[in-house]
Amino acid sequence: MEVRNLAGNSHKRTPIGVGDVDKPTPSGFRPSDFMRARRPQLFSDSKIVRQCKPPEAVLDHYLSTLTNRKQELEFEYFCRRLAEKELCPNLVPQTGPTGGGDSKVDADNYPVADEISALWYQGLTTSARSEERWAFAFSAKKSWRSKVQSDVAKIAGTRRGYKVIYFITNQFVPDKARAEVEDSLQRRHRISVRILDKSWIMKCVFEHGRVQLAIESLHLTGYEANHEVTGPRDAERKHELDQLEQEIGDPNRYRGVKYQKAEDCLQAALLARGLELPRVEIDGRFDRLERIASEVENRQQQLRIAYAKAWTSFWWFDDVGHFNEIYSTVESLSLGTWQNDDLELLTNLWSLLIASVRGGFLDPTQAKFEARTAALRTDLERLAADTERPNNALCARTSLLLMELQSAVNNPELVSKVVSELRGVVANAEGLISYPHHRNLQDCPGTR
Repeated sequence: MEVRNLAGNSHKRTPIGVGDVDKPTPSGFRPSDFMRARRPQLFSDSKIVRQCKPPEAVLDHYLSTLTNRKQELEFEYFCRRLAEKELCPNLVPQTGPTGGGDSKVDADNYPVADEISALWYQGLTTSARSEERWAFAFSAKKSWRSKVQSDVAKIAGTRRGYKVIYFITNQFVPDKARAEVEDSLQRRHRISVRILDKSWIMKCVFEHGRVQLAIESLHLTGYEANHEVTGPRDAERKHELDQLEQEIGDPNRYRGVKYQKAEDCLQAALLARGLELPRVEIDGRFDRLERIASEVENRQQQLRIAYAKAWTSFWWFDDVGHFNEIYSTVESLSLGTWQNDDLELLTNLWSLLIASVRGGFLDPTQAKFEARTAALRTDLERLAADTERPNNALCARTSLLLMELQSAVNNPELVSKVVSELRGVVANAEGLISYPHHRNLQDCPGTR
């Protein structure tokens, strides 16, 4: 039996910058470790008592030998539950005889109103709504090729207007063979076919935190459920998250106030992040948040959302590559503003950008470092020159000096000059009540 902190084990932590678990990180540094040490209150404080977790090799063998134990029904149940988490939450299982009954499918989706499906944060929710019908077939047969051809032919023969057919098998399917069969079936039946094999199942189970689902659905013996000892901060977060999700799920609560719905969805994403739920659930909540915010079309709200997502990718997921992509979104939403608070968010991300380039986590060209630096500096200089708004101008001037300070790390003379100018800025801030003399990292949006 093993007791360990939930924080470091709630999702598979990938090396910084590339999303490749086999590539070592430069100097072994992880942003999440640094942030956890500096701000432990932002992370989970629960503990897990782990009794026994099946290794990947055990589950691999277990899936391959399902038919030897006559566990076809358990496998179908497992596939449906996994599909509900990963692909399509609104599934109806077949209720006829074994083998699919008269419906010719093992499961398909039911229509859901857009205002309800927009609130989902699990599965591929953009299309599996009322406008598309998906069919699912599950198979534990060794001859997967003949089985998928037979199942797709039967499903297509129903003429129910299925747009996508998912075939989930416990067999390993080579990429080349999968592509050939999918293309062939699509040409023949004019329906998009997706074959998901054992490698997809293993990835979902071990990388997306679905181990417990596999244990329960497949009745894996000898492996017990994790026992979680919830910490006081997590207990408060869970209570608030449960309440928020219940409120968000009520379609009548936010009529005419979609802005507040987006705000509540943002808070739900931050709470899920603080609980360190599996990344797929945190990302799903951010995706839901972006869908709802796009309907509101409030630029400042969209900026805060993009900033929180970039901050999360860097400090919680150690994913500098994803952070680098989101930086462009934050940049497009903040440049051109007359509010220094907006540019301050971009300046915060620029600080992470320069650190990533210096640390070797990002190539300067990949990071578009020179162009992004010039664009930010130009906009800050524009605000700093606006003497009619002295507080806003002084804040912009402060950000410019902090940028210079970070750029002058190996230049003591320039560092001394910048520090001297910062003293002058602080002196000029006397009497400006709203100037942030004691700016704290925890005050930044996306860090709560």
